[in-house]
Order: sequence, then structure tokens, then C-alpha cells
Amino acid sequence: MSAQPGYSQALLQIITSHELDERVKQLASVMFKQLILKHWVALSAYRDVWVLPDSEKQIIRDHIINGIVNADVKLQPQLALAFQRMIDAQFPEHFNELLGHLSNGLASSEYGVRHGTLLAIHAISKRYTAKRPSAQDDFNSIMATLQPALLAILQLQPENDQVLTLQHYAIKIYYRSTLLYMPACLSTTESMNAWYSCLLALLQVPFTPASDDMDLWPQQPVCKVKKWIANVLNDNFRRFGIANNVEEAQKDLGIHYREHWARGALQAALMQLDGYRKKELYMSQKTLHHLLALLAETIESKVTWKDLKPHAIEIYSTLCFPLLCHTPEMEQLWEEDPYEYIRQRYDINRDYISPIAAAGMCVHTLARHRAKFALPKIIGHAYEQLQANAPGQAARDPNVQYGALNVLTLLAPGLIKKKDYRSALPDVLNQFVLPELEAQEGFLRMQAVLCLKAYAETAQSEEFAGRCAEAILMHLQDAEQRVSLEACMTLRLYIEGYSSIRDHLRTHLKTIVEIMLQLIKDTDNDDLTDILGRLIQIYGEHMAPYALEMSHELVNAFMRLSSGDADNELESHKTFAAASAVEALRELVSLYAENAPENQEPFDAAVVPVIQSVLEGNKEDFMEEALSLVATLTQTRVTDTMFPALGAMHKCLAFDQGSDFFQELLPPLYNFIKNASERLLHEPDYLPLIFEMGRIGFERHDDADTQWHAAKYMELVLGYLGEHVPEAVVQQYVGLVATRLFGQEMPEEPYLVNICFNVILTALFHRPALVLSTLDSIVRADGRSLTTTFFATMSSELEHYRGLHNRRVGILTIVRLLHLGSSNLPASLQPIYTQIMTMLLKLFSALPEAYRAHAEEYADDEEEGDEEALTNFAHSLSNPIDLLDHLEEDGDCGDEDVDLSAEELKLIQSLAQYDTSEQLSDETDAAYFGDYVTPLDDQEEYDEYKLLLGLLEHTATQDQPLHGALMAACQNEEAQTLLANIQEEARRRDQVRESKQLKESGGYQFPTQVNLPNTFSFN
Repeated sequence: MSAQPGYSQALLQIITSHELDERVKQLASVMFKQLILKHWVALSAYRDVWVLPDSEKQIIRDHIINGIVNADVKLQPQLALAFQRMIDAQFPEHFNELLGHLSNGLASSEYGVRHGTLLAIHAISKRYTAKRPSAQDDFNSIMATLQPALLAILQLQPENDQVLTLQHYAIKIYYRSTLLYMPACLSTTESMNAWYSCLLALLQVPFTPASDDMDLWPQQPVCKVKKWIANVLNDNFRRFGIANNVEEAQKDLGIHYREHWARGALQAALMQLDGYRKKELYMSQKTLHHLLALLAETIESKVTWKDLKPHAIEIYSTLCFPLLCHTPEMEQLWEEDPYEYIRQRYDINRDYISPIAAAGMCVHTLARHRAKFALPKIIGHAYEQLQANAPGQAARDPNVQYGALNVLTLLAPGLIKKKDYRSALPDVLNQFVLPELEAQEGFLRMQAVLCLKAYAETAQSEEFAGRCAEAILMHLQDAEQRVSLEACMTLRLYIEGYSSIRDHLRTHLKTIVEIMLQLIKDTDNDDLTDILGRLIQIYGEHMAPYALEMSHELVNAFMRLSSGDADNELESHKTFAAASAVEALRELVSLYAENAPENQEPFDAAVVPVIQSVLEGNKEDFMEEALSLVATLTQTRVTDTMFPALGAMHKCLAFDQGSDFFQELLPPLYNFIKNASERLLHEPDYLPLIFEMGRIGFERHDDADTQWHAAKYMELVLGYLGEHVPEAVVQQYVGLVATRLFGQEMPEEPYLVNICFNVILTALFHRPALVLSTLDSIVRADGRSLTTTFFATMSSELEHYRGLHNRRVGILTIVRLLHLGSSNLPASLQPIYTQIMTMLLKLFSALPEAYRAHAEEYADDEEEGDEEALTNFAHSLSNPIDLLDHLEEDGDCGDEDVDLSAEELKLIQSLAQYDTSEQLSDETDAAYFGDYVTPLDDQEEYDEYKLLLGLLEHTATQDQPLHGALMAACQNEEAQTLLANIQEEARRRDQVRESKQLKESGGYQFPTQVNLPNTFSFN
């Protein structure tokens, strides 16, 4: 029914009707949203889903804003989601009247109309969030027109929830509009003044509970207003509060902000936090987080630090420290829902929503950037609490002791770097932390383990580190599973950092592995599977006795975890845990794939269900890990058990999204073709799949990288299966790449052109008659056959046709073709024999350099590792904040901004200009895309120097016309010299082969009996 003409308009009429039942209208709004989301545009060019006709789309566009504003307020969000899809696909081209509708909507006095209009504007702002200023012209025009009306809404007296709701959406629009790039109309000092005047005033609006249920309070409009204002203040201070963080184009606006609004934002935040601290006002957890995050930012700026400094320690001790203690809310969660406690603790979004995380950031920032002022006071306070609440103290409060250990943990990065503190750390850990491992309270034992984890990299003595490791080992089997979890993570650091501990714990591997597998089963924690993979790397063959059991447990864990809903916030962590389980599996099976392939089959049988579940079930989140697992299992041999994985990879490509992973598919497919080619030839069920996958990969994507991988796959199929490839498949492959090469325009990327050449050349090498007849049968508009066009194009592109593999493929194929003789070659080639020989000589002329580059590339793996480390270093320091972490030692900035020195700025600028992505050099296409060896790379089997000389000798006696045409290209001195060099290199290679054969046979055999003369004459 949804495809019937007029269906969408009928739904809109139902939604905006004032007579129909609310339930009917709600159902219609959901159906309309689903209709637009699924059928406004095709989600994939290869998915067979119908799309709304243009005539119906135009009707919807003309009426959508009226539909939103006239619908019940409760239904407007559903329509706004539909409008979002329409905007994403067709704005601004097809929405010429939109601005007028929005302006009229904001000017209305009706609440529902303004509410719906704001939802529509918010949808537009979301479309432009990540667009650069150069692409925001249309949005800037809209905001310039609507800004006065939005500000007028903020200036209304917040006298009821309806007004506050409108203000909430206006602030969300401002936040979304300025999140990454500020539109020009919002980047003026006048605009900033107008918005900040309203925002700071609204932040002070008092909160009045609408009910006794505190769980509902954060949903009240006034709380939402405060939350989004706090978000804006935090985001803008991060952008403008410190001079060196401000983009060049907004330097003036940054100066204005620091002079007029930075201190005002801080004062407004402090007033709210002071009321919260004194329990005089309510504040939602997210608002508290944003204001504390703002406070952490203001610590770094000299403009605001002067105002904050007199209150900093009091804020720490009366606001931040209580948040870092074990609170009643934490205790309730600890006792009632251990699983949720773990989930929240490791939630990747915690740093963005948790007041505890923001309080920790304030402490960390104070200790790092205002160390001389704040660090001794913070340490002194923590030390007092540790002493007052130590085991045996009458007034001991475990909740406060938890907070003191928490502070000690937060200070670890800074204290480890400072000589004055570092030397005393073992005593502090011994006196206050190790004893808490025996605390009755589980949460206190957990925090003690976390503290030891934070200081694991301290320069501890082997003896003291061993004591810590032993204590942690004992708590792997703690009565509280959460303590065991943290103990596993902490133990890893001690194993990695201390060789003596690593050796000692080898005898406990079985226990460690069993505990970790049980914890993975019980907690679904992805860090545990990461640690298990790391232990496999560290202990290698020592893990062998437990390997098969581990693989089964990891498979079971993956099957359980991968069934979760990744879009569900409460289950999203399972996706990470499942992916980590597959990665740990890969580490495990790689031990056998590399060292004991004869014992690999049981592991194959264990993991094939994982591979099939992911690839056949179209589980995109795990595609890369599953394909990497297949590649590992097939890198040296392909067992019978692994062949179902080939069918799974084919099914994966049948999905629209599956073809997006062709680059990851190529390594395992290559292994199948290389290591199981004989078996494939006798598998009628699998061989057609092998042939079809190249076509699917090449046809479904037009991006150069994916097409390169698909073309490389076709080259590998043609190279390894050769004459066994059916004629129709050869013709199909050649037709695909020929169309790409000689279609409307040749690819711009030389590496894609090269691989297309190689597909045709490899096909020519193995099936010359078939390919020549195929190419020769296609005549272009200019009258030339495709055969002639191919060689002419290849000759013109020789300067880009570089690299050892490419040149050898070109040489070997051309020599093979010419060996057929003029009587067997198409007549279309006869006029260009000389040009082909010229091209052949050019390929030979650059061959020595290609061999040299190839040898250098693979000569020194260690040097390559150093270059990779340098690239990783540049990646890690490409962010100024990361660079500060790397450069800073003292961690104190006095009363100044945390600004970078000229030298540090110069380093940042150089790193920003340094493109850490690997460039495609002429000689290293293989290094970029992966090194895939083909049979033509076998230099023993195919000696291009010897083959060329054999060709010339053969034609000289057997094919004089062809020989004459070829030698016509060798008349100049340069060609003569090159031929002489080719002859010399061929002789040298013969001598090397003879020497090698002699060596393999045991060396030169001297005669056993020799008749020596009895006398010698020297006359």
C-alpha cells in the first residue's frame, strides 16, 4: 500500500486532522516517518528498493513544514525525523520556499507552530554541523534571517514550561550550529553579545520541582535549558578561552570573548556550582558534568585563573573530592546491580556525561597545569584523608578512603614524572594502598587495585613490584567479581613491565586464563579480551596447553556478545567485547598457523562458526576482524575445514554492505587461491564462487582503492588458475577492466591504470589467442581495434608503469605474445611491431632500478619498523593537547595561559603539514596495498632476460618479417647498448644458476685418480 500514489499525502492529512483519535494520528506519524526514511532516496545503488516518485516528493516538500507545525506537539518529533532525511538528501536545491515558512513559523504566537518550526530548524542545523565554513553559505543565510527571532525567544520571560521548551530548542540550535564551525552570522561580536546575555541570564533561572519523583526532574524544561547552556559555555570556552586554541579566522572573536565573556561564564558557573555544593539548588548530572568540565578548562587560562585561584582548593575539597568518594548512589548500584556497575565504569561515553569524570578532570588539570600552587595542597589533603581513614583508625570512613585513593590514582601521571615525589611513591603505596587490598569493603579493594594499576609503570624495584603483583594475583579470585576484573587489567601491566614477574607468573598461566575466561563470560568486558590477546602474544607457545579450550570459550563469548543490539546504549559495549574476542581468537590461532600448521585443523573447526555467523549474517561491526581471522588461518595452508569460509565470503559480497569490505576480503581470498589452487580445481561448488567475486567487487564500487583490490583479485585468479579459468570468465574480466580503461575517461589514479593493464596482460600471458580475439573484435569509434588501443595506451603510460612486478608482467607477456609468431598474431598488430619492441626496451631499461628498489624495500625490516614508529609518533602528536602531554615535564604554568613555546608551535605546525598517510610511490604500490605474489613473480621460472634473447634467436631463424620489425627498434646506439647489457645480464644469471646448482650438488668433484709425472723439467 505504501507504494500507492497519494499514500504519503493521506498520512499527512490524518496526522494534521483535528477530528481523529490520537492513537490513529500517532500510528500515521510513525508510518509516515518510516516511509520517508526508507523510500525518500535509495539507501544503496544496488538495493532493490523503490523510491518515491519526484511528483509525490514535490507535494511532500510543499506541505511538510505545514504538516509539522499543525501536528500535535507529541507527534512533531516523528515528522521532524522524516524532514531530516529529506533535508539531508535534497537541501537546498529543492526547498526554495523553506526560509519563508520558517520565518512565518517563528513569528507565530501559537506554541505548537513555533515548537514545530524550531524542530525543523534544528534538523537543518544538524545537516551542517560538520560542514566547513566554505560549504555553509545556505545555512548562514538561514541563520542570519532567523537569528533575531531565535534571540527573541530567549528573551521571553521563562514563566512556564512552554516558554522554557521553546528556549531549550533555540539553545540546541545555537549549540548545533556552532559545534565545529561557526557560521559567519554567528561569528560577530554583536551576535556573541546577544546570545551570551541571554544564556547567562537563563542559567540563573530557579528550578521548581514539578513532582516528588527526582528521576523525572532532569526532564523538566528548565533543567534541559540549563544543561544545554552549560554545554554551550563549556564548548565555547574550549574554543575561545585560550589564545593558542583559537582558529586564525576567529582570532578577533576569541579576543572579544576573553575580554568580555570568559570571566562572566566562569562567574555564572561558579554561582550554580556553589548553590549545588551548599545543597541550595538542584542540578542534573549532565549539567553538573558540563559545568565542572568548564571549570577544568578555565584553570588553564590566565584570564579566568586569576578569578578561580582564590577558590580552587575549596572547590577541590568541598565539591570535587566528595564526588570522587564512594557515594550512596554508587553503593546502591554496587550492591544491587554489579553488572551495571561494571558497564557504567567502562562506558566509553562516561567522560562526556559523568560528573565524577569531570571532577577527576578538574583535579588532574589543577595538578598538571597549576602544580606549584595546587599539587602540594591536593596531596596534603589526600594524605590527611589516607591517614585518618587507614585500617585500624577509630574514625575510619571507607567511603572517604575510597576518595583519597581515587585522588592518588588521578595524580599518578604527574607524580611519576616528578623526581621529588617519585622516590617516595613506593613507601606511600606500601603504607596506604597495599593494606587496603585486605579491606572488608569490596569497592575499597577495587580502588586499591586501580591505584596500583596507575603506578605500575613507576620505577619500582623488582622486589616491590613482585610484592604488588603477588597481591594482585591473589585478588584475581576475589569474592567481588569487580575486584577480579580490575586485578586482571592491572596484572597485565606488571607482566609487560617486569621480566621477573613475567617469568614467575608463567606457572600460574592456567589459573589466570581460567579466571579471565570466566570473567569474560560474566561481564562482557572488551578490555578482558584485549588483555587475553596480549597474554597470548607475550607467552606464545606457553599458552599451547590451553589454546583449544580458550578458542572454544572465545567462540562462545563472541556468539553471545554479537547477538546484542549495537544501537542500544545499554548493549553497545557488547559490540566492542565481541570484536575483541575475535581479535584474541586471531592471536591464538596464529600461534598454530605460523608454528604448527599440522595441528591447526581443530582450531579451524572451532572458529569457522564465528566466520560464518559474521559473513553470512552481514554483521558489519565484525567484518574486519572475521576476515582477518580467515586470513590468519589460511596464510600457510587451507584445511578442508576452512572451505566453508570461502562460501561465507561469497555470501558476504552478496550483501550491499558486504562489498564495502572487498579490501579486507582480498588477503584471505588470495590465500585460498595461492595455497589451495589445486583443491579448488576439483571443487565444482567453490570454483564458480571464486570467479564471480572478482566481478562483484569491481562492478559495485567506483572508488579507486576498492577497484584496485578487485582488479588485483582478478589478476591473481588469472595468474594462479591460468588455463583452467573458463573462457567466459576471462572475457568478462578483460571486458570489465577494458571498459574502465577505455570508457568515457581513463582513471586519474596511475595505480588503478597499472592494475587494469596487469589484468589484461596476465590474461594475455595465459590465454593469448582468446584475449587477442576478444580485444580485436571490438572496434572503437576511431576505427582502431581495442588490441591496438591497448598497446598504444600502455606505451603512452609507461612513465607511470613502474615497480618490479608491473615491469616484469609487461615484459613476460609481450615476449610470450611475440613468441607466437606473426602468423598467429592479429593483423592489427603488424603495423606496431616496432613500437611494441620499443616499449619492451623501455621496460627493460628501467628494470635494474626496479630490482634495486625492490631489494632495498625488503632488505631491512627493522628500518621499516623504525619508519612506522615515526609515523605513529607523528599520528600521536598531531593534536596540540597530545603534544603538551609529551613535552610537558614540570606541569606548572604559573598564572599564565597554558601556551606553547615558539619551538613547540613550530613542531606542531610541521606535524600538521606532515601527511602521515603513506603516499603512493612509484615503486611501492605493493607496500601500500599489500604484497600479493603471482606466479609471474617467480624469477627462477620466468627469467625475462633469457626469454627475450630466446625470442630474438627464434625470430631470427623462424620468423624473419617479425624479426626485422623488432630489430628496427634497435638501430640507435642507446638500444644497441641496452641489448648488450641484456645479453651480459643473461650470461651473469646463467653463471649464478650454474654456481647455485654446483653448490647444491656438493661442489666441484675432483678426479679421484690422477697420473702425475715422476719428474719435472723447468727448461
